[in-house]
Amino acid sequence: MVERVQNATLSQGFTGASEIMTKMMADPLHLFRSMGVRVVSKVDDIIAVVSSIQEAYRVAWTITYVLTKLG
Repeated sequence: MVERVQNATLSQGFTGASEIMTKMMADPLHLFRSMGVRVVSKVDDIIAVVSSIQEAYRVAWTITYVLTKLG
């Protein structure tokens, strides 16, 4: 896969960037789901389904914290 990514360089970036990002997000999404957070992800966007404003704040903080720690 590294060779394919190296050959896919364009002036705008990598043509395989969405595929790489999707694979990188698999483990964090699994973690969020195991915590009971209902999430959907498309490339670098994450949508969480919540039932209250308090839950929205908690989920937003959790997702931000985890992704920040992962770098």
